[in-house]
Amino acid sequence: MPRALIRTDWRGLALPNQLGRDEPNATTFLRGDRRWVVPTGTQRYVNVQASPYLAVGDGVTDDAAAIQAAIEATPIGGTLYLPRTNNYYRVLSTPTINKVIHLMGDGWRLQAGGLTGSIIRQEGGLTNDAFFIDATAGELDGLLIENIALGTTSNGRHALHLGANVNRSVFRNIFLAGAVESAFKQATPGNHILNHYENIRISMGFVSVLGYAIPKRGFDLGAGSTSVFLNCGVAGVTTAPGIGWDLANGPISNFFYFPESEGNTIGWNFGGAASGNILFGSYHEANGTTVGGSSTTPNNLSITSGGDSTAGVEFPATVGLTIKANVMGTSDPFVEIPAGTLLANTLLAPFLSGPARGPRGSIHASRTGVSTLYDGTADGDVPLFAHADTNTDKVAIQQWVATGALADVMLSVGATGGDAAFMSRNWSAGAQTGIRVRFLKVDVIATASLPAAAAAQDGRIVIEDNGAGDRNVIIYAGGERFRLDGGTAF
Repeated sequence: MPRALIRTDWRGLALPNQLGRDEPNATTFLRGDRRWVVPTGTQRYVNVQASPYLAVGDGVTDDAAAIQAAIEATPIGGTLYLPRTNNYYRVLSTPTINKVIHLMGDGWRLQAGGLTGSIIRQEGGLTNDAFFIDATAGELDGLLIENIALGTTSNGRHALHLGANVNRSVFRNIFLAGAVESAFKQATPGNHILNHYENIRISMGFVSVLGYAIPKRGFDLGAGSTSVFLNCGVAGVTTAPGIGWDLANGPISNFFYFPESEGNTIGWNFGGAASGNILFGSYHEANGTTVGGSSTTPNNLSITSGGDSTAGVEFPATVGLTIKANVMGTSDPFVEIPAGTLLANTLLAPFLSGPARGPRGSIHASRTGVSTLYDGTADGDVPLFAHADTNTDKVAIQQWVATGALADVMLSVGATGGDAAFMSRNWSAGAQTGIRVRFLKVDVIATASLPAAAAAQDGRIVIEDNGAGDRNVIIYAGGERFRLDGGTAF
């Protein structure tokens, strides 16, 4: 039996039949205003609107059975096509993919008063999802879903729900138009390994008025998730707890490239064993709390964060984020470290206070510990750890040592001008205590070079070198100086 010779594009899709020939044993379908030719009998390309599936997409008809039948008819490696409609595909049960296929729509468009495109909307119950990826029969590697929109009304659960073991798959250009629970849900435990998520958008600003539910969580990542999120964002998640990006289930080693969180109750929630996650170029704006949660393994990283929220990035206790912050909005201070934050496993550099004031200096790590640099600006300093918002007592470093323990640390403080001071305080009692010095080294200065007595020298102690073995202790106090005979060398 003759077969049609079908040319394909770079994605493996049949090219339009521009010659207008009648191909034996071939069928055609429309994608937008283009005519596509597919060999009869191969079923490599399945259109949900074609016979015998006949999905309608009028927002009234229940298209769940038609879509599911089209999924089952699509062979492994085949393409399932979801054409755009003037409304949406209404489903009252959950369409489920359990094999490696390519699900392709005509994209989506969001604007004030409308969401158009290839849309599946769940309206059938609180245990139903707009779409579910089921890998219970075995790992799914190589799935591709693109150019569609998914969402639920108040009578649905998740918009896009990934079961366990969905790996090495690609999800791109997907709009998640709300859900009751999570718009994007990864099962826990999950092992979502090496997936690529690109341009996945959750935005409730326009679609909530269209009957879509405002979710409790935007991106709800599962334990063991190790993937790339490229240019993905979430805005307007305010149903309690209202978390834009939820990492509380313990995802590890995810890379977020230019993620966005805007107008959520909580922008990012770190908790549990969330570890090794990297945020690059993250943008935060108008979230109630930018970063929340408490990770038990604070080894996450955020680089070049920006936005115009009250604080560009906040660090609750034990989140352990590493920050390299650039000012992109009006935040002042741009990086905020609340009192009580633990700085274990944390690196900050550089530290910017606000776009109008410029850098206050930097805090960086070295093999000797932590060093603070200050540019000498008169209206502030660079606290490594401050117990007051205004830092009026100029606390630069605080170190807690258990009762009876020895502080096995070395601290070096240098000042380009003025004094560098140390103070020891019993924090619980609020009283100043003594400082134990095991080894004290002071300057040795020739007699002719000794500073003259002056109030600016008060409190200084030096060793005078008068030559010929004559060494004395010089004390400056009350605008005067005093010599204590050094005695005989031994």
